Amino acid sequence: MPSTDLRNALPDAWIDRLFGRFASLYGKHWLDMWADVPMADVKDAWSTELAGMTGEQIAKALDHVGKFPPTCPEFVALCRQFPTQRTERSDVVVALPHGKLQPMPEKIRAELHDFIRKHKFG
Repeated sequence: MPSTDLRNALPDAWIDRLFGRFASLYGKHWLDMWADVPMADVKDAWSTELAGMTGEQIAKALDHVGKFPPTCPEFVALCRQFPTQRTERSDVVVALPHGKLQPMPEKIRAELHDFIRKHKFG
């Protein structure tokens, strides 16, 4: 069973690029891993298991892959070694229960910023 639900799966384009990169790095060895499995199923599994990973985590993990092509669990574990970095953004929005997005009120944004700075988050 997947570790996350399908709504959070990575976009197909990300998986296609990742698989293209693995194919260029490992050639036949990468393709042979999936010879008996429908590629759509393999990509769906990777997309679901990598849900929540950022492009930065995936790029850093790609920089640290080994001599042999990774399995999905190995690559997920490698991605998790690189936590995402928090950045201060001015375009933060709050999702309201009825689904509309509205900018965070300036007073709340300032208080949140002060709290984060005071407690050394991010």
